[in-house]
Amino acid sequence: MDGQLATILAAGIAASVTLAGAVIAYRAGRRQVRDQGEIAHSQWLRTQREQAYVEYLTTCEVANDAIYKCSIKFDEVLAQISSPDFAGNRSEAASSIEIDQAHNLVDAVQHPLNRIIMLGPHSVAEQAEKVKWKLWGYADATESIVRRLRLETPSQRDVDLAGEKMNDVFIGREIFTKMASQVLTGQTSDRRRT
Repeated sequence: MDGQLATILAAGIAASVTLAGAVIAYRAGRRQVRDQGEIAHSQWLRTQREQAYVEYLTTCEVANDAIYKCSIKFDEVLAQISSPDFAGNRSEAASSIEIDQAHNLVDAVQHPLNRIIMLGPHSVAEQAEKVKWKLWGYADATESIVRRLRLETPSQRDVDLAGEKMNDVFIGREIFTKMASQVLTGQTSDRRRT
């Protein structure tokens, strides 16, 4: 009887060890699959963020260039109507500055901004939002001097304000670019705040 009990006990221990080994292997396999899934998701998120950040910066650059071209045209029109030889219509000359198109291009920044808001992280999305508002400020200040030019020569303070707004956009874009680069290179936490 003792031999049979020893055999049964040995078989039970062997079955327990086999079952424990199977559970450990199963858990290790599940963890490996989960880890691979997390790595794949991180790579996907990084790629999506990079595309969104580049699209956003490109759209901002197009809007900024359009506003800047309005500023250049403003200087040309101001020189033209300030000339003693100017015999044209002041309002028509100022109307050649296409500030409405620049505003439309600033509006177009919202689509890539929405992607950044969805993809995060929150700090980068906040900075992107600030850049958009700085672009609006620049466009509005430029529009203000263009409208005034239709009636009279704008004050130097108004012209300087448009220049300050242009610098604000530049600084905001630089901060955004630095933050985005840190996220993409893993130099900062990319966890979202809830």
